[in-house]
Amino acid sequence: MEERVNDLTTEATLNVLSINRDSAVPLYFQLKEQIKSLILSGAYKPFDQLPTEEELCKSLNVSRPVIRQAYSELIKENLIGRKKGSGTYVMEIPQKNLFKEYVSFSFEKGIDLENRSKIIEFETLYNKNLLEKYKVSNSTFRAIKEEDKVYSITRVLDEYGFPTMILHFFVFEKTAPKFDRCMEELKTHSIVETFEKNYGIRLMKAKRSLHPVIADENVGKVLRLKENELVYHIETQYYDELNRLIIVEYLTCSIDRMSFEVDVRR
Repeated sequence: MEERVNDLTTEATLNVLSINRDSAVPLYFQLKEQIKSLILSGAYKPFDQLPTEEELCKSLNVSRPVIRQAYSELIKENLIGRKKGSGTYVMEIPQKNLFKEYVSFSFEKGIDLENRSKIIEFETLYNKNLLEKYKVSNSTFRAIKEEDKVYSITRVLDEYGFPTMILHFFVFEKTAPKFDRCMEELKTHSIVETFEKNYGIRLMKAKRSLHPVIADENVGKVLRLKENELVYHIETQYYDELNRLIIVEYLTCSIDRMSFEVDVRR
């Protein structure tokens, strides 16, 4: 395992960590979640060395088994690792291969939506209000009349218990009337599955484009990003057999947690 100098020093870490003895949450779990947050937020970088068990025991005034259990849980989650005779280090979190998902029909396919996602917003808008509220391409919605209603759904996906993607869907009332009745099903099924099952219309093709953009304030809050951080912004347009635009999807994800990887052969 590679070693490097910490951006977050041991002393700084010990000053940040704290234990609430009045809480019903187990001490080891409090410690584990705080260290996990430091890793996933980027305060700790891959290969940074963590404080020793002895340092944490002394600083937090807890027993060694508490520290060992917290570290053991983090090791199970592949967030940290031990190097014999050297100490405990932050592991390099494997990046999600965005290319494989980029070329698949639906980003949600194969994801445990029930446990790894949360719908944070649902609303019904007129198309003219949608264009004003969201940064969407006018060309994408040019075939939709201003007075037409559009269902707007926002889903957040997480990886390692940390938000990594925002999926924003726009479904048109003309082709999916009363789509609000599908919200319960949408909690555990993809937008494509939910639409096809309830309306009997098969989505046959999709157009997808990717652009790096600076995250706006709302995206930054949800994905816990730093100010002016770059994100991938991916637009997907789903069409039916009659080449009608049925669903528009905007995916926003943190660049540093995604990668492009593909095998190329002659």
